[in-house]
Amino acid sequence: MRKFAYALNSDHEYQIYLYEDNQLESPNSIEYLMMNRLDFAVKTTEIPPVPLSEVGNLLQYKLRSIYPGDPEQTVFDFRVIQKEKQRYAVLFISKRDKIEHYKDIAAKKPLVLPFGIFLNYMKKAPEENVIFLFWNKDWIDVSIFDQGIFKASSAIKREKESFLDFLKIRNVLPSNYNDYKVVFYCSHDESSSLEKQSYDVFKDNFNKEFLVLEDHLPLLFKKSEYLFRRKKQSFFFQKKLKIKYLVAATAVLAVLLFGKYVDTRSQYLKKLERSQRDAISFSALYNQYKKRNEELNVLKAKKPVDVYLILSEVSRIFGDEAKITSFQFERKNLRKGEEVGFRIKGQSRSFLQYKYVDQFEEHPLFSNIRFEMSTDTKTGFEIFNLEGVYNAQ
Repeated sequence: MRKFAYALNSDHEYQIYLYEDNQLESPNSIEYLMMNRLDFAVKTTEIPPVPLSEVGNLLQYKLRSIYPGDPEQTVFDFRVIQKEKQRYAVLFISKRDKIEHYKDIAAKKPLVLPFGIFLNYMKKAPEENVIFLFWNKDWIDVSIFDQGIFKASSAIKREKESFLDFLKIRNVLPSNYNDYKVVFYCSHDESSSLEKQSYDVFKDNFNKEFLVLEDHLPLLFKKSEYLFRRKKQSFFFQKKLKIKYLVAATAVLAVLLFGKYVDTRSQYLKKLERSQRDAISFSALYNQYKKRNEELNVLKAKKPVDVYLILSEVSRIFGDEAKITSFQFERKNLRKGEEVGFRIKGQSRSFLQYKYVDQFEEHPLFSNIRFEMSTDTKTGFEIFNLEGVYNAQ
């Protein structure tokens, strides 16, 4: 029998309980663990058309503006969602020690949050306005989809009386909630009472659907919806480490190739002295070295562009005087030193060109700077277009 569990905070320590009977359970026998929604901030942000491999770095940069926590103590996982021409990311943000604790108590079993359930439901209703209410033992997840697009999510700590829970829920709903379908996920024991109280509190004949958790849990999650797995955990922090390892591996490979070249050439000279018949063609040896050198350059070319570093330096120069609205980059001449052309668009209330163009031209990471500005007559903002080359280190 497949078992599905949730983490319940009891005396400041999480324990594992089964959805089926609310009894304590060992992590060894469960399918996955539902984490406590109160431990997470769930945010959404639009993302530009950058490669998927660079989304983590971009979200690290954006995290500063959408979450106030200490970056050193913060981790997040994310899902990228494409809907027609819109592309956005949903971030699941928490404290590092919280995630480590969940991993410990789950004993390597998958970790999930209700968002995977909601996303699965929206596949059947891709254009609908839907409000999801996920009722767990001690918290409620309220998530809103507008015309199939995720808009917002709130976590509510449950009260002793469900009537008070409904009052809290109403405070976070949009004023036009009657235009939305409301989908309840709740236990079989609570289903009847919640349905009755929903009418008593809202007093409106809005469209509702009640789904019993025990009946739906086996069908709700796929592996792609598991969070904070080892290979995806803290994507952008791991990316930084990967870059460091790549640089180190490149250096080691260069030393080995050079050592092999020197060693082979030394043997060649010795053999040349002993006998012309045993001589090795230096041209052939050079071609071998050239091939290895090309392999090394290919390895360097795979190093990802540090989007975070570019945007951080641009933001540091502009300070609070500019708002970046668009960022694009293009790799150029990788085998000649990895140049990366970039274009940044934004707006400001001052003439940035005259203040900061010298700083960009003198910056060691940037070259071939081109700065254009125009005025938006409707808003009064200065619209700027900054182009240049990022000199990868």
